[in-house]
Amino acid sequence: MQRTACYGTCPQYTISVYCDGTIKYDGKLFVEKIGCFYSTINHDQVRAIKTLIDEISFFNLSQKYDAPITDIPSVVTKVNLDGKKHQIIDRYKGPMVLKKLYALLDSSFYQANSNWRFCD
Repeated sequence: MQRTACYGTCPQYTISVYCDGTIKYDGKLFVEKIGCFYSTINHDQVRAIKTLIDEISFFNLSQKYDAPITDIPSVVTKVNLDGKKHQIIDRYKGPMVLKKLYALLDSSFYQANSNWRFCD
């Protein structure tokens, strides 16, 4: 999941979660942590993310939720799971189920927050 820039102070970062529990964070601007870090989350958290992806039918959602507005950030979410790949760009009015996924991914970041190490 990547949160992109706006014309103001929107947080810009990327969170990547892997099936083995590795979580990678790359903070760009307007965030507490700047730079590339990695940590781990437990398998229950990974399972919760996979379950939510299934429950919201992520692979069946539209690839783009957009509007002709320039000063708003986007959330780009890419999932590569069980041989399926799908990317969604949510710039405006994406479905609430996507917001639920964003919240779960962000909470995974905060749960791993005390164990961060710099990327190699």
